[in-house]
Amino acid sequence: MSVPPSPMRHRQPSEDGMTRVELTWIEKRIEHWIRFGRVAVDEIVDRRRRIVHFRSGAIFAFVRWAANDYGTVSSRIDIVRAVGAGDLPAQHHFYPTPACACSRNAHAPRRTSRR
Repeated sequence: MSVPPSPMRHRQPSEDGMTRVELTWIEKRIEHWIRFGRVAVDEIVDRRRRIVHFRSGAIFAFVRWAANDYGTVSSRIDIVRAVGAGDLPAQHHFYPTPACACSRNAHAPRRTSRR
């Protein structure tokens, strides 16, 4: 399945000062959606993609999910604050979920008790 290149790939910063988010929906493969938040503008690019705009300061949840023939390979939710043209870049905070902690510990040496 071939999807044309993203219209956002080489875009310049928005003249209106809004944050743009590209949403993709390829059934049972790649699904990106907004969980909550107030969308200011909603542009439909094609049947699989759309671009939503948020005003500066808006808070929204961006959900990304991907799968292959064997099931889910990635599932993530980001709570984001839209920035304006003059705002500084945001700091990223990573809070591991139990699944992340398990995969991180999978490579740690195992301790065994001998009796």
